[in-house]
Amino acid sequence: MEPILEIREPKRHHSLQATRLIHEHFGTVMSFVYSRGELEKLVEQRFHGEWKYLHKALFEIPQDRAERALIELALYLRVLDDDEEHEISKYVGDRHTFGELIRSDGSREPLLIRDVANKIIHAARYDWIFPTADDDPRVVCVASEPEAARHKWTVADINVANLGTFCGMLMS
Repeated sequence: MEPILEIREPKRHHSLQATRLIHEHFGTVMSFVYSRGELEKLVEQRFHGEWKYLHKALFEIPQDRAERALIELALYLRVLDDDEEHEISKYVGDRHTFGELIRSDGSREPLLIRDVANKIIHAARYDWIFPTADDDPRVVCVASEPEAARHKWTVADINVANLGTFCGMLMS
């Protein structure tokens, strides 16, 4: 007897939507890291004394938005990586590194794309290192104590420009 209704797992067709959102969130992160230095110069040159709400508008709110965008970017990277059709970590492999993972024992290893997503998602906090003439911007993901104990990592130092190279290769 033939089944009346064949139940199949639906095919995922979210890769273009995910990459569009990756581009959107990455753009937010890049705007934040590259504008911060100029905004600091502006405040230093033109605003003397205490400017509590200006500081909030120019620095605190954009940082909150950048961190939210960073987390969402990581989630969409995982969506693409978990999709059997794309599996971005297999495509990228270990040919490209995106920073450095520092383990609890002090050892260091290259940070791969899936690790980037996981460490962003599981970080307790984010420390931003803004670009200089000699260095790319970085975001340092710091593990919570339970996360560090469970997965044996303390810090993931992500090169934002290297991540941008990867994001820029995705079609949307």
